[in-house]
Amino acid sequence: MTDRLDRLPEVADLVGRVPDADLRDCAHLLAITVLSIVDIDEQVRGVLTDALADARRRGTVAVDLRLAVGDVRNRCEHQAFAASRRADGHARDRAFRAARTAHCITFVIGAEGAADRTIRDNLREAVYEAAVATRGTAAVVGVLSRHAA
Repeated sequence: MTDRLDRLPEVADLVGRVPDADLRDCAHLLAITVLSIVDIDEQVRGVLTDALADARRRGTVAVDLRLAVGDVRNRCEHQAFAASRRADGHARDRAFRAARTAHCITFVIGAEGAADRTIRDNLREAVYEAAVATRGTAAVVGVLSRHAA
């Protein structure tokens, strides 16, 4: 599969080495790691944390939580755009990183993409978003290394 994660070959290789049985746990740990690193608004954090907890507890996420995550993601994207237009670099960066975090969690909970997308595909997308949100691959490599065979 060729996708944007291929721009980070060391990370793409690690994703490929995560055993199928560990994909969900790896994705969940990745999401928690990103949430702990990225400085985001507490309300946004609450929605994302609730969605992760629901996914962990039930194996799926309730429709209202999926919609709330999408709303948070879109709001963060809009805030980043608006801050960019105002030339407010700090606000733009904070909102952009929050949006990337929300995108990461969207993929972790399986609320994005085509119906035929696999868990590994979602992990690949979540990993890319996590690397962007955390401004590098160090945290992502740390999580993937714990699960890679």
